[in-house]
Amino acid sequence: MSRLPCLTRKKRMLYQKIDIVNNLTPNITNVRLVDYERWPEKPRGRGAKAAGLRYQDRVNLQLEKDCLSNKNGYGWAYIAGPWIKYFDGNRNRHAQPDGLLLNLLQGRVIIVEIKHTYCAKAWWQLCAQYAPLIARLFPATLWEYSLLAIANSVSPQPTPTPGCYVNSWAANPKKDIGILRLAEKTLPSLR
Repeated sequence: MSRLPCLTRKKRMLYQKIDIVNNLTPNITNVRLVDYERWPEKPRGRGAKAAGLRYQDRVNLQLEKDCLSNKNGYGWAYIAGPWIKYFDGNRNRHAQPDGLLLNLLQGRVIIVEIKHTYCAKAWWQLCAQYAPLIARLFPATLWEYSLLAIANSVSPQPTPTPGCYVNSWAANPKKDIGILRLAEKTLPSLR
């Protein structure tokens, strides 16, 4: 990718990542879900990062409750933080979306990214990083997948495609990123 002098450093890095992923996407092979419960946990962050991780834990708990209660329809299951292993043409790599909502009866997969504040990084992770992996993991002939960003708030910084707001994760659009705003005060407590 040529040098982009008029962009800020963060935007330049984002576009470089997108360019790298677009070049590597055809080479992705051997995609599979793996179980890495043995890996030691990374230490929790401080400040804003800690608040974001707490928010993510509370959203995960809410999604698990919604799936168990059949609140948004029958047959949904939620997998929090699945590890995906794949080969990118050079070496084995790993990715970990925040969650996957699966409906075996309908053949639907929703890739979930949870952010305290929705921003360009969430868009990049969903569209450029996780979507190509999930498309190879769940073949399009049997499954349809969509993208969902869950956030407490939305930042004003622009994203390549803004997405559309949804009222429920089950009503997620198939061609666009659904943005579901869940206020912290409506989520269950972790205690």
